[in-house]
Amino acid sequence: NLQDGDLYHPKGLAVVGPTTDPKQAPKPTYVTQFITGNTRLDIAIIKIIALYDSKDPLPKQLPLVVIKRANSDNVKVGDFIATVGYPGVGGPLVSYLPGQVSGFDDQDGDGSLDSFKTSANIAPGNSGGLGMNERGEQVGVSTWGKSDKSGNKIDRFKMVNIAEPLVQKALQMGGVATGGSPSTPQQPPSPSTP
Repeated sequence: NLQDGDLYHPKGLAVVGPTTDPKQAPKPTYVTQFITGNTRLDIAIIKIIALYDSKDPLPKQLPLVVIKRANSDNVKVGDFIATVGYPGVGGPLVSYLPGQVSGFDDQDGDGSLDSFKTSANIAPGNSGGLGMNERGEQVGVSTWGKSDKSGNKIDRFKMVNIAEPLVQKALQMGGVATGGSPSTPQQPPSPSTP
């Protein structure tokens, strides 16, 4: 009975586990808490707040890889784009789904481009997952745009630049760090124009 925007856990808690081996399912490792997000954009910013199976405090540096965000305004038709995630239908193991940017879209109809169309074969369970360029930098977030009426395939990536205000909001709230070093709030890139 959840409504759009409701949290599954009343305090916004979730358990996550990094993928350390693509041939094994991730193990629950960290407890996280929802910081901010936007359901229309299919984006949530979460903060790691505790170890899942231990009463020990979090280490000062977490053994996680930091993914750089690239300027999604620089993406062109024909550029490589891939998603990495857990589409559900593929089981508990990570899936890598490559493709190309095949066009652009204004999904919310506000007159500004906000999404990439793609040839990548993205399953619905990948929604909210990483969209990366050939250098492994994040350029988008796989999302709900459907290419068929059954909804069995999604073929859109929200441009990562439109998520930047949420990232900056989380940083301003304090206590958020990347790669063990506190992040410094930055000026967001200029918005996309049609």
